Amino acid sequence: MGRRGAPRRAYVKGMLHSKGIFMTHAGPRGLSLNQLQWLLLGFALLLLGALDGFNLYQDHTRLHAAEYERLQAQTRVIAEDLTRQLTAISTSLAHLRETIPPWSGSPEEWHLASERLKVLNDAISGVRTLNILDAEGFVRASNRAELIGQNFKHRDYFKTPQTHPDPDAFYISPPFKTVLGVLSINVSRLLVGPGGEFAGVVSATLDPDYFTPLMEASRHAPDMWISVSHGKDGPTLVMVPPMPEVAERHAPSLGNAPSQNHLLPDDDTRLVARRMVHPDSLRMDHPLFVTTSRDKKTIFAHWRHFALIQTSLLALAGLTAALGLHFYQRRRRSLQEYFDKQLEMQTIIDAIPSFVFVKDTRNHLRMTNRAFAQAMGLGTEKLSDMAVRDLFPPELADQYFADDLEVFTSGKAKLDIVEPGLTVDGQEGVFSTSKAPLRASDGSITGLVGIATDITAIKRTEEALRQAKQNAERAESELRTSNSFLEMLFNTTHLSIAFLDQEFNFIRVNRAYAKAGGEDPEFFIGKNHFALYPDAANEAIFRRVAESGEPFSINAKPLAFPDHLEWGTTYWDWTLHPVLDASGEVEWLIFTLRDVTENKRSEFFLRKAKEDAEHANQAKSEFLAAMSHEIRTPMNAVVGMGDVLMETNLDDDQRSYVEKLQRSGDNLLELIDQILDLSKIEARQLHLFLEPVNLTALMREVRDLLNVVALEKGIQLVCQIDPTLPEWFQADRPRLRQVLFNLLGNAIKFTERGQVTLRHGLDPSPPDAPLLHLAVEDTGIGIGVKQMETIFDAFTQADSSITRRYGGTGLGLAVSRRLVELMGGRIWVESQPGLGSTFHVLLPLPTAQTPAESLATPAPVTLTTWSGPPMNLLLVDDSKDNQVLLRTFLKNSPHRLTMSDNGEDAVRRVREETFDLVIMDVQMPRMDGYTATRLIRQEEQETRRPRVPIIALTAHALEGEAERSREAGCDLYLTKPIKKQRLMTVIQQFGGTFHRPG
Repeated sequence: MGRRGAPRRAYVKGMLHSKGIFMTHAGPRGLSLNQLQWLLLGFALLLLGALDGFNLYQDHTRLHAAEYERLQAQTRVIAEDLTRQLTAISTSLAHLRETIPPWSGSPEEWHLASERLKVLNDAISGVRTLNILDAEGFVRASNRAELIGQNFKHRDYFKTPQTHPDPDAFYISPPFKTVLGVLSINVSRLLVGPGGEFAGVVSATLDPDYFTPLMEASRHAPDMWISVSHGKDGPTLVMVPPMPEVAERHAPSLGNAPSQNHLLPDDDTRLVARRMVHPDSLRMDHPLFVTTSRDKKTIFAHWRHFALIQTSLLALAGLTAALGLHFYQRRRRSLQEYFDKQLEMQTIIDAIPSFVFVKDTRNHLRMTNRAFAQAMGLGTEKLSDMAVRDLFPPELADQYFADDLEVFTSGKAKLDIVEPGLTVDGQEGVFSTSKAPLRASDGSITGLVGIATDITAIKRTEEALRQAKQNAERAESELRTSNSFLEMLFNTTHLSIAFLDQEFNFIRVNRAYAKAGGEDPEFFIGKNHFALYPDAANEAIFRRVAESGEPFSINAKPLAFPDHLEWGTTYWDWTLHPVLDASGEVEWLIFTLRDVTENKRSEFFLRKAKEDAEHANQAKSEFLAAMSHEIRTPMNAVVGMGDVLMETNLDDDQRSYVEKLQRSGDNLLELIDQILDLSKIEARQLHLFLEPVNLTALMREVRDLLNVVALEKGIQLVCQIDPTLPEWFQADRPRLRQVLFNLLGNAIKFTERGQVTLRHGLDPSPPDAPLLHLAVEDTGIGIGVKQMETIFDAFTQADSSITRRYGGTGLGLAVSRRLVELMGGRIWVESQPGLGSTFHVLLPLPTAQTPAESLATPAPVTLTTWSGPPMNLLLVDDSKDNQVLLRTFLKNSPHRLTMSDNGEDAVRRVREETFDLVIMDVQMPRMDGYTATRLIRQEEQETRRPRVPIIALTAHALEGEAERSREAGCDLYLTKPIKKQRLMTVIQQFGGTFHRPG
């Protein structure tokens, strides 16, 4: 070190003596002999430990692989057996589906089918029950007689084929408890009706206990678990040994790859093998999974014991060697060697460009190198025993001291700590610092030695390189992805795409284009498009696009292939798009085609299907009109004669019989009206006619009509009116009255005691448009939760026994719901069995102004109230019963009644005689009533005779009948059957003045 190094050595020597620091002689390459010995010992121990660890690892790996292969083999055996069993069951169900079609079976055939199922069930192992279910979910045939007649439409093995019908699918349901309380899993196949419709399912119930012996036989260790689960994330069907809580927790799937070592979720203590059961031949809608597992702790118990012994022996050997080396080195130490070593170390660290420092436990510097002193702007002598806090900002000093405390506390070195610091020029930088503890002869920590390297430039370079690399990788990945996507899109799209040059030679075509041409893609490259497909018109279009640079497209262009005339004419949408170069010239063309032949055919079939549907709808309307006429015509005589009988002198028994007759007739008419209303709603022929309605008066009117029925049952009928609500609303009064009448009548029917309440109010939940809330509450028998799901379906009641006890068809609520929905509202029910029910209706009914005047209802007309002149009436009806009925209605009246049985005779009589009123039946032989009415009106205009009032009397009750009567020239429209009171009231409207008695 020369003359400048002597004072430095003297200072260091004095400092070391004063602090009692000893140094050893330097070894080769700057390492002391002691360090070299420790290094060799450490290397030897490390090598020995690595070899021992490697052997243990190999043993562990071999044991793991062997056990996993064993689990895989057992899983495969169980899965193959399960596959064979499912295949046999699938074959049996398919055969059963073909030999016993459920849609043509009589009761005797279903009995024979059940007997056959019993024989087949005994022949198939692992199956508990075999069932055949119809399209409604009812069991029609079964090997278990107690299941016949039950409805299983809520089961997944029925609902899944119903909602996703596939004749070739083999449906696997999740585990469920049967009606017998047994955990089972069902497999089923779809039944197809003669017209291809869904006709039900044929299903088999698997017996989990069948698989238990096979799984028990596969267990080769007590800690082994075997389970079969449904679907990827489905529940567990069977588990050996039975462990319900584990099966429930481990139900989710572990993946589809049977060759991997999967672990159970939230549990890494077991070795698991899994195999999916999903053969292609079965087309199962859900796979089954077979899982085997063993406890890792049990598998590796022997290995861990051996590893513990071997590791302990190795640790003991290392400790012995370290103690021997330690005692050997202590004998070789001397003061001079220690002094020389420290002196050399100081020289070395002064030559290091990084910052080297030694600290004591007080966080004071004991020694630094020249680079550290230069960075601090002080000499090494001045830095000695200086506190770190005096050199650095408090936050940096605290951070440094926190790292120092960790070294002091743990006694272990901290390497490559990346932390902020001050560079040689006093700027903020980034340093990589390593710190190691210094120990005294007794092993206690007296300080630490550290080295800090300025890596500011390296970090900046690394960051720049990292950013550049990320940008390059991102750009490359995006380009690769884009190219891959474009290539995939090009070859997988259903569009036929071809790239053509300026001369219309093929550059490249995709698979769809090649397939459409019946060749491989390579066939087209280099060939001319119009050499393959000559077409002068198309070639002119191509040249126009190539010259103008404007794209061209056409829809449904017919195309024939000259080389494949058997293909016929097809229709294509095609587009020709030019690609321009930098100068704006057309460089090449993109030709895309899409086959729309099927679309053209679909348009034809859809148009034909629409025409067929319109014809069917017209036939339905004609059928309903005919049925309405055929039923209402005799009902006119039945109901009318009942009214006539009630006016005669009857004894009590006779009056009771007639009342029953009238009630039955009214019930039948109500049923007919409900069916017609339901048909009109479903056919969308029912329309609303809004008018101002006094809701309070309407509610009281319905209450008064049904109050007699309620009083007969001893029930109180209450009508609660909210005084804060407006009285008048815009609504269809007949339809709203029908809803209230149905709900209130239904409540009275099913209430034995207590009361029925009709109330209304406003629902303010939508603040911008509050809804009208109507409620009918009763104290009747109530409705169960399951029954509430179908209570609004047509022909449905809560229980079949209710029909026998209370009567009814279940149409009232169905019609009410459809009417409410037609009004834009919502209806629902709240109920508890035995405590009653409440039916709620929400309607968006706007309020209306009170009409200036309302039409007064004419007073009921009787013979004693008539004060006008007698009327000359003409009744035109081909039914002798109806003629007798109306003659009976009017026998005590002052009017004269003339009969006619066809339209031609009615026209002649009106022409020759004078009548005050004509009651015209609509449907008659020879000439119908509407035709006769038109002829009468025509003659009135031609001869300028006074207009005679004509009332249309018809048994039709469908939408549009009133409009037809008005178009024919009728003044009023009445529907059969007609009550006597109604007839007298109508006659009052067309002749005479009436006075109320008194």
